[in-house]
Amino acid sequence: MNVKLTIYIHCEWILSQRSCALGDQMNRQECAYLVRVLALTALLVANGLSAEARRAPSAQLVLDGCQEIPADAFLIDPEFASSLTPTAQRHFSERLEDFSEAPLNCREIVMLGDSLTELHVWNEAVANNLVLRNRGISWDTSDGLLLRLDEIIAIRPRAVFLLIGTNDLWSGNSPETTASNILKIADRIRTQSPGSLIFVQTIFPVTGAPLNWGAAPNKKVRTINALLKSESDKAGYTLLDTYALMVDRNGFLNAAYTTDGVHLNERGYDVWSALVSDALARHGLWKQTP
Repeated sequence: MNVKLTIYIHCEWILSQRSCALGDQMNRQECAYLVRVLALTALLVANGLSAEARRAPSAQLVLDGCQEIPADAFLIDPEFASSLTPTAQRHFSERLEDFSEAPLNCREIVMLGDSLTELHVWNEAVANNLVLRNRGISWDTSDGLLLRLDEIIAIRPRAVFLLIGTNDLWSGNSPETTASNILKIADRIRTQSPGSLIFVQTIFPVTGAPLNWGAAPNKKVRTINALLKSESDKAGYTLLDTYALMVDRNGFLNAAYTTDGVHLNERGYDVWSALVSDALARHGLWKQTP
């Protein structure tokens, strides 16, 4: 039976039993009229509450309720990210197609970034057979990652580990723009999925040889990382200082951890994975998705 009709009938029955028992103090017609006025008032109140409930979903739904991943989450035009090269744009689209064939599940933990993230098998890197979903895209920049957050937010991830910005070093993005984009990514996840833990990881340094990059890229790296550190307390994310783990005494990526001055070898990934594992343990994330 309709809830509002049930309220009406229930109220009228109660009031008829009580009000009309007055007998001598009012006639039956007046009593019946009063009963209906009061019952209709209750009906209008119930109707208002119902409308309010439709306008404002419950706090539990907003905070914890996973949503269906929008179909257009995997149909993004990479040309909207001006910092992506043609090669990067092609791979961006290919990876989104891969993601569409194996979409994220509700409340999973997500590794989010560029080739440094994509090129590692994260599920084999941590204990407890914990599933870490890889959403890295080689050649991606902070602009490109901003375009593809709908899938992440829809599943209300338990945690997101974000590392992006290395490819920005050779794009038209200034260090300030890159840091601003990273903050926008973290803020959007925090705002639209407030139950998610967000780990922002500092950008690795790079090694100049053999490509003769010199010190310029690493100066940008230090500027970006300083901005991320300065904002971490008020921006609602936990900062993981991956830069400090990877840098050598000269400010370059430690040669023992890299294959080409940018990407990591097995030893480098072991160091990074240990930091991720420690964060998972400290924040009680060892259990699988509920």
